[in-house]
Amino acid sequence: MKQSQQYNKFAIIKPNQQEGSNLQIKFLPDQQVFFGYIDIQNLLNKTLAFKIRTTNPKTTNSKPNQGFIPPLETIKLEIGISASNIQNETKSLKDKFEISIIQIENNYNQDVSMIFKNKSQNSIVQKKQISLSILSMNQEPSDIQQNKKISNQETLIQSLEQNFNDLIQQNNQKEVLKTESNQTENDAQVQNEGQIFLSQKDRENQDQNKYSHIKQQQDCLNLSNSSKKNSLQINDNKKQTLNSNIDEINDKQKQQLFQEQQQKILEEDSLKYQRQYEQIKIQMNYVRTQISHEEKTVKQLRGQKNENHQFYQQLLADADKIDIGRKITLFEVAISCILALFLGAFLNRFFYKQ
Repeated sequence: MKQSQQYNKFAIIKPNQQEGSNLQIKFLPDQQVFFGYIDIQNLLNKTLAFKIRTTNPKTTNSKPNQGFIPPLETIKLEIGISASNIQNETKSLKDKFEISIIQIENNYNQDVSMIFKNKSQNSIVQKKQISLSILSMNQEPSDIQQNKKISNQETLIQSLEQNFNDLIQQNNQKEVLKTESNQTENDAQVQNEGQIFLSQKDRENQDQNKYSHIKQQQDCLNLSNSSKKNSLQINDNKKQTLNSNIDEINDKQKQQLFQEQQQKILEEDSLKYQRQYEQIKIQMNYVRTQISHEEKTVKQLRGQKNENHQFYQQLLADADKIDIGRKITLFEVAISCILALFLGAFLNRFFYKQ
């Protein structure tokens, strides 16, 4: 109890936006992680450092789990619990959180863990343990407790009013009895009865004051109930806002995931098309090389054709020359033969004459 009073001098911890030491987590089926929220309000004009430890870091965690609280400001902690730790609505949770807070100077420049490690012996470390509980799907945090408090307050008011009415009836009966006795007694007793009557009047005034005080308490309780109802309404509105924000965040996360998947598909298609383009480029280079080689071959063939044509023309020219030469030779042979025949005939005649 002493620790709690010292703690309130530093800050106020509000699980589910209410003071206490129990964080209520709402059970939702088919959910991987359950979330709860803790507000820490700094009541001082100095900076506070805090750190959070949990009994089971694998399934429960806090974001952030350490940090600083500026003067007169409030921070919000997000408590996450893995679904493997919550199987149904009725399972109790043994995991707990311990929040440690220490006062530091405003011009801090150290890590939180080093601040707690190097603290002096005179430093006061305020600690608060937060337990966890599960709410059903249709149950809202602290609604049942609030309704019980309101019903207990109404019962107390009714009992006080009944006691006050009983006191008034008893006083009235006493007044009637004393009035009857005053008629039969003497004048001396009348004076005493007058004093008794005055004392009874004083009692009635006291009872009236008590009744007024009870009425004031009732009015205060009614105001408190109305303010609590308004607070519950505000909490409901905040919860709806948080739920809408969570839905919006989930939608954004889904949209972002879809965009990332589309971007990944586009990148894969781009790589695929890039590879196909490289292959086509290689094939085009090969075809160009083949075409260049074929063009060189065609040029060579054309050169050979030209050479062959020139050679053929040369052959034709040589053949013509040979043909002309042959014709001249035959003519010469024929003439030679004719001359030989004439010469032979001439010689035969010459020798024959002799």
